[in-house]
Amino acid sequence: MQGRNNGFLGRTGRCVEGAGFRVAESSYGAGTGLPKHSHARAHLCLVVSGEYRETLGGSTEARGPMTLIYYPPECPHAEEHAEPGRHFLVEWDDAWLRRLELERSVPGSAAAVDRPSAVLGALRAFRLLRAGDGVTEFELEESLVSTLGELADEHGRSHQRAPVWLANVIDRLSDPFDERRGLFDLAEQVKVHPSHLARTFRRFTGCTLGQMRRRFQTREACRRLAEGSDALCHIAVDAGFSDQSHMTRALREATGFTPRGLRAAVSH
Repeated sequence: MQGRNNGFLGRTGRCVEGAGFRVAESSYGAGTGLPKHSHARAHLCLVVSGEYRETLGGSTEARGPMTLIYYPPECPHAEEHAEPGRHFLVEWDDAWLRRLELERSVPGSAAAVDRPSAVLGALRAFRLLRAGDGVTEFELEESLVSTLGELADEHGRSHQRAPVWLANVIDRLSDPFDERRGLFDLAEQVKVHPSHLARTFRRFTGCTLGQMRRRFQTREACRRLAEGSDALCHIAVDAGFSDQSHMTRALREATGFTPRGLRAAVSH
């Protein structure tokens, strides 16, 4: 039976309510099943740890750490958690979104958000929630506005007519083991001039190729930190960083977490 949920399911941990928004973390035990339900308000879910299967829009998908999902209001979905997990959840009302002038930019249907800067922005807001009483509502709201801005940018740019080679370039930047990621190598592969590649890429993504590559590396490091107990130096190399200190600087800059801090936050 489908029901409307005015809160979040699971075991709710830390929770902060602001003027028009609410953030919370919820945890789920192994074997937890959430029946089909919907929420009255739009919300985002960042999978912080654990894997589960979600039925959404007529299909069932596997969800893992550092997956970010957007849900419009009244969007029915169901979940089956085979292992323990933790989610960071954000919901907001229409008036708050209108004040930000983002109401026409967010997607109209549920979708996994692939933009790494949006994932890292949500993780930054999660760190603020974990910080407790020392964080003000203003700081948290500012972080959420930045995250939703990234979501709106992805939605808005998806409606522009991007060149056919852009997806190929982004795919190569996301692969830490692809050695052909220099500007000239990428330009040669997609058969465009390097300066045209750089300008067009920034126009359609809002960032440089180097920034996009760093965001993918950082998101991959976050996923690896949430998934297991591998040595930090191994995670850094596997994510494409030159060494552990390079990964630490990038992670702290993007999310406010250190690698050890993130690992502790997702496991407690």
